[in-house]
Amino acid sequence: MFDDFKMETERLVIETFTPDDLEDFHAIVSNKEVTRYIPEDPMTLEKFTEIFNFLLERYKKNTPENIVRFSLAVREKETRRLAGWVGLGQLEINHEEIEIYYGMGRESWGRGYATEAARELLRYGFENLKLERIVAIVLPDNPASIRVVEKIGLKFVRDITGLPEEKKFFEGVKYFALTRSEFSEITG
Repeated sequence: MFDDFKMETERLVIETFTPDDLEDFHAIVSNKEVTRYIPEDPMTLEKFTEIFNFLLERYKKNTPENIVRFSLAVREKETRRLAGWVGLGQLEINHEEIEIYYGMGRESWGRGYATEAARELLRYGFENLKLERIVAIVLPDNPASIRVVEKIGLKFVRDITGLPEEKKFFEGVKYFALTRSEFSEITG
């Protein structure tokens, strides 16, 4: 179902990654400014290739009833340049919940691409996948990402605390959520 996925917004194409995206995606996630707010540090191309291949394999294995990690390329519509990524997947600290996540390459910051891509994937998650609830977690010192989450309609629920040592990266994250019925109310 997800191995040939594509949707468009006014300025973006959101679609499955292809093997040809490996080096461009690696270049984005190799930037320390980009990875500052995600659990993974910049990594070698060899290590990143393993993760990238896992993401490609997930396209055939994910189903609407069992989404593990559904990561999509975000491209500028006019140039087809890879701007970043957006996705849905199991929340790292609670696999029962589906989170929306995103990241943009440094040169794409400040253009509203994260909001535009996340809003479209949120819509898809509720309208097409019939998800009942989508969540997001954001580090408290990442105000740009907090703004994205709020702009797409997710509501702050609480700060996450009391996590085990192996999840300490997520200690203190801000937890946001939106239900399908709340989404319907705000989108009319």
